[in-house]
Formats: sequence, C-alpha cells, structure tokens
Amino acid sequence: KQAEGGGGFGVELASGESIHADTVILAVSCRVAAALSGEFSNDLATRLDEIETASSVVVSTGHRLEQVEHPLNAYGLVVPRIEGRRVLAVSFASRKLDGRAPEGRVLMRTFVGGELQPELVDLDDEQLGVLVGEELESLLGVRGDPEIFDVVRHRGMMPQYTVGHLGRIAEIERLVAGIPGLALAGSAYRGVGLPDCIASGVEAAASVLRED
Repeated sequence: KQAEGGGGFGVELASGESIHADTVILAVSCRVAAALSGEFSNDLATRLDEIETASSVVVSTGHRLEQVEHPLNAYGLVVPRIEGRRVLAVSFASRKLDGRAPEGRVLMRTFVGGELQPELVDLDDEQLGVLVGEELESLLGVRGDPEIFDVVRHRGMMPQYTVGHLGRIAEIERLVAGIPGLALAGSAYRGVGLPDCIASGVEAAASVLRED
C-alpha cells in the first residue's frame, strides 16, 4: 500500500516484516496485480481485472530418441483449433535450448487446456499422462512410457488479448503514470513470449529510474 503522505510504499514481506520502498514493480499476474493495487487505486484494480485470462497445464516428458518416430527437426508445433486435438502445442525444449536433455534423449513440453478446453486443467496427473501420451503418439509417433514426467498447472495465468485490449492497456498505463514509483511488468500487457516479458521488465525498471 502507499505510504502515509504519498511518499513511496509500505511493503509487507512474506516473513511478516514491513519495509518502506520508494518504488515498486508489480511483476505478477494481472489478477494478483489487481488485488495488490486495490490497496491504493480502485480504478487501476478494476481495469486490471478486465483483462481476461485462461488456465493451462504444462506436461513435461523426457524420451529416448528411439522412442520418437518424428525427426524433431524443428522447435515444436502449434495445433490449430480446426484439428480438434486435446493439446494446444508441443515444444521440443531440448531442441530449442542446449543442456535440457542428455545425449540421445529429448525433453518435450506439451500444453493443455486454454480458453477452449478449460475442463482439461482439472484432470489428475494420471489422466493427463494418458492424454498427452496418446496425443504425442498420434502427432509425433512417440511410443512407450517417458523417462521423465512432470505436471505444472497455471490457473488464470494465460492472458487473452480480446477485442479492445490495447485500449484497456492504454488506460492502465495512464492510471499507473499517475502513481509515482509504481510500474507493471509481465505477460498480461503487450506480449506473452519470453522476449516480450523481458522487454516489459526492462521498460518497467527504466520507467521508475526515469522518475528519479
């Protein structure tokens, strides 16, 4: 919350300690940012809550290369809605970045759920394992059990850039500009990709430094 007298912010840490901060960057989801900013700006909180979000699951699996029929000569694939699949995309993580899998193996990250199939987020890990296994076999010729299997659920963390999104962001930025020392960063505003999020963080840091 804003400190008394309008100079900086009072921040309560997870440890229970309270500190004073001249500037604060909210590098969190738009839902969390809305809850936090509600302490000092109802208008900003309302606008942040207007950004629609969806939930997704990331299922990471590790396979021996001999288990995979596809040559994996790409960074992954995105599945269009018209295909009627139960997965959104598959990233060949160890093809994109070095050191993600040992020699002779591949790490895949399969994305499930989203705006159109939200019910899949609530499947248990075993059910997701069966679903992803069937889809990977059909799409890429992956056979046999994976050597690594991990599930991470991201509830309400996937921003949906619906019609009018840029107008909402312009209003959010106007409101933030009226709160000295505050900046926002993250995927909810001007891009969900890693480069977009990095750019968002850099701009947030630059904006509070410019105020000094």
